[in-house]
Amino acid sequence: MGNGCIWIIIPSALEKKNIFDPELAHKLRYEIFARGGIEDAMVLYKNFRGKEPDVSALLRNRGLGK
Repeated sequence: MGNGCIWIIIPSALEKKNIFDPELAHKLRYEIFARGGIEDAMVLYKNFRGKEPDVSALLRNRGLGK
């Protein structure tokens, strides 16, 4: 996962959560921003999202998916 892919995490994470949710903000800060460059990007993603990445969020964001 390249650095540019980090931005798909935020919209897909917010699909079911409030942007001001303190738990989500804490996870984003400590699982992604604070550890970027220290830990493998795939590990960071799985720690934050709790699952493997899925291309469907990217496709929806681009208007190509359901």
